Amino acid sequence: MTKVSIIILNYKQKELTVNCIKSVLSQDYKDFEIILVDNASKDGSVELFKKEFGNNKKIKIIENKENTGYTGGNNLGYKYAKGEYVVILNNDTIVDKKWLVELIAGLESEKNVAMATSVVINVPSLDNLQKYKKIVEKRKMWTTTLLGYPIVLNRNGRFEKTFAVHGGSFIFKRRIVKKLFDPDYFIYAEETKLSWLTRLRGYEIVQSRNSIFYHLTNVVRKSERKLNKRFIFLGERNRILNLLTFYSPLNIIRILPLLFVNIIILNLFEIRKIPYRFKSYFWILFHQGFILRKRKEAQKQRKINDEDFIKYMSHKLYQEPEKGFSRISLKITNGIFKGYCFLVGLKTID
Repeated sequence: MTKVSIIILNYKQKELTVNCIKSVLSQDYKDFEIILVDNASKDGSVELFKKEFGNNKKIKIIENKENTGYTGGNNLGYKYAKGEYVVILNNDTIVDKKWLVELIAGLESEKNVAMATSVVINVPSLDNLQKYKKIVEKRKMWTTTLLGYPIVLNRNGRFEKTFAVHGGSFIFKRRIVKKLFDPDYFIYAEETKLSWLTRLRGYEIVQSRNSIFYHLTNVVRKSERKLNKRFIFLGERNRILNLLTFYSPLNIIRILPLLFVNIIILNLFEIRKIPYRFKSYFWILFHQGFILRKRKEAQKQRKINDEDFIKYMSHKLYQEPEKGFSRISLKITNGIFKGYCFLVGLKTID
């Protein structure tokens, strides 16, 4: 039996995907298969993949009949995966030599660990890759804020317990995580939901400090405007949906003031996106039955209290930049958030 199945999803990014797969084939761990799913690109992606990898027995090329989003495409790949462990890897990435070795080591570091995630290093382009490989010592621990935003903290352990995985690269045990992503999410916050469900069931999630992947931030082709508008809507809707699905009723009440402040600040600084975000807020207001159904499904799996996962989350609103006026203003805002969390009894990792 194959030890690890690696699912890579492509949608109109064939060159990126080829580079990603070549890096996976070159890394040190060898007992794996690649499930390459094309999400109905119709741009010659599949033809290129067959040309490049058609004779490689490690690679299965799956053609989706329609674009079912990040969730649907990866779910399709999961149906074909045969590994004891399963990896989700974004196609706009390049992996380090020890990437999979260390990711598996994190997953096997404790018996109760169900998921492990890698450290991301953002790289503008492939031309900058060698330069960024020299600064891996700056890698930091990944976690999530109380409001569902990604954030990094200074932690130095080889395996650090964290709240959620990074969607760009993570591994899980098939026997524990039997269902992958919620197809209703389509894209964004689906890995947070999966992490939350896993934690709610009492399992641990770790970040493996030496499992490194490089995310190519400036080379992804931008989608059409209609898609961008939809993605803004889905990102905000799914983030809030997670909060309403997983927190206890008392903690939803505690979180609401922070959420309202977050919404005000977010829309003041990104005025052009207000119409698409407000569409998500109205969706939340008028789909209470849908939310209650999602909440009931999740809460049935609860084996721990909120405090057992909040301790791995951050009180901060957003990540503070290294310099500039926004650093000062965010530092003040995060300080206020910290004081509020102390007063209402939300004990976070920081």
